[in-house]
Amino acid sequence: MAKIMLGSLAGAISGALGNDVFSHGRHGYYIRKRVVPTKAFNIYTIKVRNILTGLSRAWGGLSPEQQAAWNTFAQANPITDRLGQKQVLFGAGAFTQLNARIVFAGDTPIAVPPTINAPAPLTTLTAIADASAHTCVLTTAPTPLGANYRLWIEVAMSLAPGVGYVSNLYKLVAVSAKNQATGLGIGAALETRSGTLLTGESVDYRVSVMDSRTGRLSGAKHYQAAVVA
Repeated sequence: MAKIMLGSLAGAISGALGNDVFSHGRHGYYIRKRVVPTKAFNIYTIKVRNILTGLSRAWGGLSPEQQAAWNTFAQANPITDRLGQKQVLFGAGAFTQLNARIVFAGDTPIAVPPTINAPAPLTTLTAIADASAHTCVLTTAPTPLGANYRLWIEVAMSLAPGVGYVSNLYKLVAVSAKNQATGLGIGAALETRSGTLLTGESVDYRVSVMDSRTGRLSGAKHYQAAVVA
C-alpha cells in the first residue's frame, strides 16, 4: 500500500484505475492493489492476532476514566507516518499499540497511559551477518542498555542490487532481554524469520530501544551491510 499527498491538481481521488485502487481513511489517501483478500497463517500472524484479540477485550474492560486517559494521551502523542505527517490515534489505538509491544516482549500490560518519555536511541549500531556460519551479531551502545530496556530489532533483506526503498520489507526479527549487552546474536532468529542467509544479500537493520514498562520506542538507529561469506 502506498500513501499519497494530494496537491493543486487533485483535491480528492477515489475509485480504481486498472489494478490500482484509490481510497482514503482517517489518516489520509492511499493507493492499494486490487486483490482478493486472503488470510496468511503462520506462527507470527497467529501470535499477533492472539495478542490483538486479547487487547481488544482488555480495552473493553477498562473503566471510562481509564479510556478517557488513553484518549488524552493519544491526542498529546501523535504518531508520524512515512510521509512525515502527524497522525492522531484513538485512545484504543494508543492502548493497543503500546501494550502489543509489551505483551509480545513478555512484559506486564499497562491499564493507564505512561507518563515516562520514550527512551533515548542507540548511539552505535553495527552488524555482521555471516552466511557460512549462519550467524548475525549486533554491536550496540550504550551497553548494557539498562534494567528496563530491550532492543526492538527489525530487519529488511533483499537480493536485488540497487534497491533503495525497503520500508515495506522490514520484519520484526527479535526482542532482546532486558539490560542487553553488546554482541547480541540474532542469526537463528533472522534465518527463521527471513530464510537462510545468502552471501551478498543486502541486510538493512532498524533497531530501537523499547521501554518494557511503557511499550514506548526510541527513535530508530539504522545500519546496512551485505551478508559476508
